[in-house]
Amino acid sequence: MTAGNLFILTVTGVKDTRGNTIPNDGINNRFKGTVQSTQRRIVITSVFAGDDGTVFINFGPFGGFFPVNLLPSAAENKANYTVESPLGTTLDLTPATVTVTQVDRDTVRISGLTLTAGNLLRVTVRNLRTQDNIPLLEDGVHNVAKVTVRDVTPPRIATARFFTTAPHVELTFNEPLDVNSARNRFNYSVRATDFSEFPNVTDATYDGTTVKLTLDSDLTAGKEYEVTADVRDLAGNFGSSSATGTAGTRAARVRSLR
Repeated sequence: MTAGNLFILTVTGVKDTRGNTIPNDGINNRFKGTVQSTQRRIVITSVFAGDDGTVFINFGPFGGFFPVNLLPSAAENKANYTVESPLGTTLDLTPATVTVTQVDRDTVRISGLTLTAGNLLRVTVRNLRTQDNIPLLEDGVHNVAKVTVRDVTPPRIATARFFTTAPHVELTFNEPLDVNSARNRFNYSVRATDFSEFPNVTDATYDGTTVKLTLDSDLTAGKEYEVTADVRDLAGNFGSSSATGTAGTRAARVRSLR
């Protein structure tokens, strides 16, 4: 048998001490497993990918118990990785950074990628070994992993508009928000950038696209204001972002976002 291959063990005719014969149903008399290697290897144990462009690849022992201390010269070589996301689209690793984590020397971190939450990602690894010269098991199974890219990026203000008529602020974000978070007026603050005015937010509504903040005092036409939002997205990511713009009866151009 070849290490890494799947095997099926089928048992028939075996009886217990009471004379009961094992059912020959292909379920209770059948066992599936993987042929274990008598030689020590390292394998991928888990992968995590986030839409912040970071992928973590964890390695573990195969064929025994031993510490996995990756050899940096091999583990940090970009040529030893192929990353696809979505599947079938190979990403250019030239701008990426590949490092071995300092605390646990069994994890590789690839950062600087462009990843989209919800897309599938497949990573294929080759030519890695430990500092004790234990190689990676490259069988197309234990050196390959597929995961879904997770949303780990907090929401940010995309546009902000400051109105003097029925003083209010309208905000849009780069992604959908958690409704309870979006409608909590205490998650927002508005002020003049010269610190001369601090209107209070008395109400916050959210229709799934736009947040409307009702203010308790008028905004001065032509004056620049800043709005800050501390909200969560649908994945639970919390973030704070701000935007500035000039108040007017029409939508004002946003001067800066942060």
